[in-house]
Amino acid sequence: MNRRLSLELLMKAAFLAGAYPVFGGTKLKVKSAIFSLYESLIGLLLGSDFVSATEQAKLASYMSRYIDTCLLLKTQIELDHGAKALEQFCQSNFNSNFILLAKSEQILLVEQMFSDSDNTIFKNAEDWIYSIRAITLFCYFSSQKGATVALEYLPIPSKYIGDIPLSSTTKAWSL
Repeated sequence: MNRRLSLELLMKAAFLAGAYPVFGGTKLKVKSAIFSLYESLIGLLLGSDFVSATEQAKLASYMSRYIDTCLLLKTQIELDHGAKALEQFCQSNFNSNFILLAKSEQILLVEQMFSDSDNTIFKNAEDWIYSIRAITLFCYFSSQKGATVALEYLPIPSKYIGDIPLSSTTKAWSL
């Protein structure tokens, strides 16, 4: 099998698995209302004392981009339906959007979604909030702040030398 054919097969397999972005407008785009919801959930899930409002906005942008380009269309639709169901629940019970609720009410709702296997908020609320938490944690720990501040960042204690002259007796792998 030649290299071109094997790369083509790998690309098709990645496309079918959902790892390769779909072109042609079949992916959903995160809307601004859902973006704001993600931004406020990031503050609740990570803790507003842990990340600033600016960092929450950056993470929400990264999270939206990740959802748009890396997740399967089915998963995107499930996340979109969950966000809309949460907004509908807040409208019917509090006459307000989730982001406009008091911080204490937001925390109670999120805690209820984590502990509520009966789904009294909306269908599959527990699965939805666990998915949002997993995506939030992935986006945070793969961001620069998460990788350098929260994780133990140990840079290699040396400097980069791009071109090292070799003698005829020096082994290239020993550098």
